[in-house]
Amino acid sequence: MMHPTLQQAVDEAVATFGPDAVSVVERPDGSVRVTVKDLDLGPGWEPSRIELGTVLLTTYPVPAPYPFYLTKGLHRVDGKSVPNLQQVPDQGDTISQLSVRPLGNQAFATLPALLLAVVSWLRSIG
Repeated sequence: MMHPTLQQAVDEAVATFGPDAVSVVERPDGSVRVTVKDLDLGPGWEPSRIELGTVLLTTYPVPAPYPFYLTKGLHRVDGKSVPNLQQVPDQGDTISQLSVRPLGNQAFATLPALLLAVVSWLRSIG
């Protein structure tokens, strides 16, 4: 059974992005991996439509979710490097991992607000 605070964050993500866009994996330690698909980063990125996820610890919202997991092979089309974006192993494959805290580690009221801040930051540098 998912902790009520985590369930609320998941429910907010589903309300914001739609039930078909949000996937949730409950982990043995009680944390939850939430992934939102089909987010548009714009023409400066390849691929331009991505998945974005993070893990919510059982203590959510503190600390804030970090890092973020994005579609495998994500890169800027102009070839410029992206600070703190790297490919890491993930369940027998690789995935893009972004190790940033948007807006100077500002607190966000909801999980969707945090995920949208990550998308906004990526758009601003792409």
